Order: sequence, then structure tokens, then C-alpha cells
Amino acid sequence: MALVLLAAACFAGSVLGFGAALAGYSQLAYPVSILGARGIAHAAAFNVTGFVVPGLLMAVVAVALCRHVAPAGWMARIGGWIALFSTLALLLLGVFPLDANDVEAASGRLHIACWSLWWLTSAAGGVLLAMGARGWPAAWRVAGAALALLVPWCCLFAPAAWGFALPQRIAFAAWFGWWLLAAGQLSRNAASMQGSSPPAPG
Repeated sequence: MALVLLAAACFAGSVLGFGAALAGYSQLAYPVSILGARGIAHAAAFNVTGFVVPGLLMAVVAVALCRHVAPAGWMARIGGWIALFSTLALLLLGVFPLDANDVEAASGRLHIACWSLWWLTSAAGGVLLAMGARGWPAAWRVAGAALALLVPWCCLFAPAAWGFALPQRIAFAAWFGWWLLAAGQLSRNAASMQGSSPPAPG
């Protein structure tokens, strides 16, 4: 759970801090990725602290999730691996930044591809884990189903009415929130396994 909180704090702090430092930047008007676009001041630093480091931290949590849901069956195993890909897609958003002067540049196209991969894997991983991890609490599975609906809606449909900035931030908040629930469940499962272990012979 600590890793998820650290990743979320690193992401949110980077968005707020670099956003405040960039003249004319509004959190309600511009997408997050503008802060890391080529040609923007301190873009490289933002990409590292806003995307790469959180992505690495979340990947560690995702590997633990994959191990814990493996006994639940093939659907949960696939869902866990797909959820892991979503953490790597977040990392790659910082590796392939937008270009502020040429949105059609190769790096920009790769950035958009990684963004599509992020929300697709978030949705697919959430629904497969919700359906496959039957031994986990119902509330956690409902959260996975909600993530599978909310993230695509924020990325595909909400921008038509609200613009891109706010829906994108809602999608990121939902994603980190879901991972926080997952990490909490991992911690409870680990504690339960330790409590049920037979005492060591004296």
C-alpha cells in the first residue's frame, strides 16, 4: 500500500508542482501530458517524476498482484498481467513525450499509442479481475468493474462535453484509487496467511 501512496503522491505532486511553475498552465484546461511535452520548460524532469517513477512503483505492486491472484484461475491471471501492462504504459508516457511544436511527430504518436494502451489495459484488467478473482471481497471486484467502465468513459466520451483535462484527471484518480484498494487487499491477504501459519516448533 505504501508504494501505491508514494506513486500517487509523486504523480499528483508533479502535476501540481510543475503545473504551478508553468506560466499560463491551467489544471482545468490542459491535459497532464503537456507538462512533459518537448519544448516545455522542465519537461524531462516532469516525465521522470510524473510518469516514469510512478509507473515503476506501480509495476512492483502489479507483480505482487499477479502472484496473489494466480490461484484464482486463468481469467484472474490474465487480468493481473493486463493490469501490469497498464503500469508499464504509464511509465512509457514519460519515455515518449508529446512534442509541443509538432503533434504529429513520431514521439507524439507513440505517446498517444501509450495513452490508448493505458486506458485499454486498465479497463480490460479491471473487468477480468472483477470476474476472475472470485476469492476476493465483492467490494474489490465491484471496484474493478467500476474502473472498467469509468476509465474508458473518461477517455472516450466525457471529453466531448467537458474537454480533456478534467476527465483525464478523473481517470488517473480512479486508477490510483483502484490500485490502492488492490494493495490494501494484498496486505490483508498476507496478514491472514501469516496468522493462519502453524507456529514454528520450539
